[in-house]
Amino acid sequence: MIEPLISAQVQHWLTQPNCPAAPLLAYMRAQGQLRDVQIAALQTYLYLLLQGRNQPLSQLWVQGLFAKPASYDGPRSRMPALAREVFAQQPAAHTWYQVCQSQQPPIATWLEENPDVPDYLALTHALFYGWQNTDYVFSLPMGSGKTWLMSAIMYLNLFLGELHPGDARFAQNFCVLIPSAKKSSILPSLRSMAHFDPAWVLPEPAASRLRQLLQFEVLDAAKTAAKSNRIQNPNAHKVAQHLMQPGLTFA
Repeated sequence: MIEPLISAQVQHWLTQPNCPAAPLLAYMRAQGQLRDVQIAALQTYLYLLLQGRNQPLSQLWVQGLFAKPASYDGPRSRMPALAREVFAQQPAAHTWYQVCQSQQPPIATWLEENPDVPDYLALTHALFYGWQNTDYVFSLPMGSGKTWLMSAIMYLNLFLGELHPGDARFAQNFCVLIPSAKKSSILPSLRSMAHFDPAWVLPEPAASRLRQLLQFEVLDAAKTAAKSNRIQNPNAHKVAQHLMQPGLTFA
């Protein structure tokens, strides 16, 4: 239900003359190193990051970011006056009405007649399971290059963070979690992230500069040393050894 709405807005955003992601995406295509499905995922990610300001999907929904602009006024409008007022003034109601128009027309008709009955914010809260944090899930088929995609997202965040210092939208540190049951099958692939060439997604000299700054550590050591009566954390030690290096930022 949500993916088609986001995809439509992404495509509209990309056609705008001032789209901030257009130069980066054009560069990626020119390099020819990423697959179409990876670039499509990055288009959506950059839309949510830049246009959506990295807010939770529920917040973007109630703001009307996933709905097409619409005017409910005009001589041909047969919609009741109350419905026009509610849909025009409440972005969440406007979004729900548009979704129902395309996917559940009978409910859209009911909303026209009863626009003030639903609690649109509560409906949105339930739709996203009450989750209030930014949580984007990209469903890509096996073998489509999800590891390289994660690497690209890391470098894009660092690059955009340099362009916009202090902007909380852009991450400076990254943590990739994997289920312990699949550690032996997934971890070798994740180790290859350190070999990703940022020049595939970023122009020089930014690509080389960020490649020198980004440090990868695999935190797979045992929690405590064997037969030790002292609490030790080898994984914390791996991170701590980078803290004093110049040019590194931990936030």
